[in-house]
Amino acid sequence: ENLFGCCSDCFTCVIGSACYPYGAYALQAKAVQIAAPGNTCITPFCFAFWCCCIGAGINRGTILKAKGIESNFFLNCFLHWYCGPCASCQEFREVT
Repeated sequence: ENLFGCCSDCFTCVIGSACYPYGAYALQAKAVQIAAPGNTCITPFCFAFWCCCIGAGINRGTILKAKGIESNFFLNCFLHWYCGPCASCQEFREVT
């Protein structure tokens, strides 16, 4: 999925950007739950909410690892620091 491919799923884009940060974190938490079964939505949501881009970066790494895609922790944190809503929407689109 393209990082800026929001037009492919307008509903996800609206939830992730208009309701930021809660909507973006909820999308990312659901993506972690789908990508790595056995996780609940609550833990990744709280992790991203309380640890901001660090928690979101770790969640992104979990999603990418489950999809068999290489990830870089610092790049993941960078993406969530500067493009948090886009990154969360991309992660959700990737697993759904």
